[in-house]
Amino acid sequence: MPYYEHNGAKLHYEFVGSVAGADRAPVLLLHGNGESMHVFDKAIEPLLDKLPFLAIDSRAHGESTGEAAGYDTMADDAASLLRALNVECCDVVGYSDGAITALLMALDHGVSFGRMILIGANIYPEGLKLGVRLKMRGELAKCRANSDERGAKLIEIMLSEPHIDPSELAAIKSRVYVLAGDRDMIRRSHTTKIFESMPNATMIIFDRQGHDIPQRAYSRLADIMRRALK
Repeated sequence: MPYYEHNGAKLHYEFVGSVAGADRAPVLLLHGNGESMHVFDKAIEPLLDKLPFLAIDSRAHGESTGEAAGYDTMADDAASLLRALNVECCDVVGYSDGAITALLMALDHGVSFGRMILIGANIYPEGLKLGVRLKMRGELAKCRANSDERGAKLIEIMLSEPHIDPSELAAIKSRVYVLAGDRDMIRRSHTTKIFESMPNATMIIFDRQGHDIPQRAYSRLADIMRRALK
């Protein structure tokens, strides 16, 4: 099980899929809050004989160590790992927190992405629906009452970050696919703003789906990945 030590954490990563003899860089997989790389397992299963993937457990998630930290730290972790592996340019699939991380990697950490699939992204906390934020505040209070420091920190991150100005997104020239569910925890107007702020973006809304697209709409996500990343 490979690890990369960086900034006080041991980051677990894995190469999966069509790695042997691959003539292309791996597709970077970035999971969401409180999850692990395995959130993508069902979506990438039909693609393993076609594409190489590089999956990462964010710090304090999955098999990675370290303390939970904000999106910029996670972006720095992933960007540093790519440099250590001599990956100069790759495609990325980021889900929720992972989509935010991918945006920050491109904007602030010098990472060049060919194509970006962003699932359930938000660029500031108010992009989350009000009811979702109120529920998170209730969960935060429970974590604090139970002395669950990790759980509290993970919720605090979502309630207080990120802070990306929509105008900054114009600097991203990658081919971008902005995905969300029609019942997502992200406001539709916010998803539309992200899409409209990038010059080479396509927005895809999943009917009858919430935020958990990789878990519940994995077949359709696999189809999009197959077409977008070929």
